[in-house]
Amino acid sequence: MTMFGTNQLLVDKHVEFIQNLDKKQDGLEYWMTEHLRVSGIYWGLVALFLLDRPQALDHEQIIAYVRGCQNADGGFGGHTHHDSHLLYTMSSVQILSMLNALDQIDGKK
Repeated sequence: MTMFGTNQLLVDKHVEFIQNLDKKQDGLEYWMTEHLRVSGIYWGLVALFLLDRPQALDHEQIIAYVRGCQNADGGFGGHTHHDSHLLYTMSSVQILSMLNALDQIDGKK
């Protein structure tokens, strides 16, 4: 038994926490970390897959957002209108792969 009264993983609480991360847009932290948005989506999805709750986030909305982060040079930025970076390109490809949406990458860019 832990100090929280249980030794079980509270999956629903973890899922709720991840779902609520993008809803707290009124704080300075949200806007000061916009360059980390793609990484946050990646790690949130990884956690949801590990918790066996991959459908807890709207996949179509995620795909549309990630596609919006792709730049004319073919790479992806950490947020829309950000410069391409290898890290965010890798995370974007991983996100699209997890969501079976690799065909959404614009290979002509």
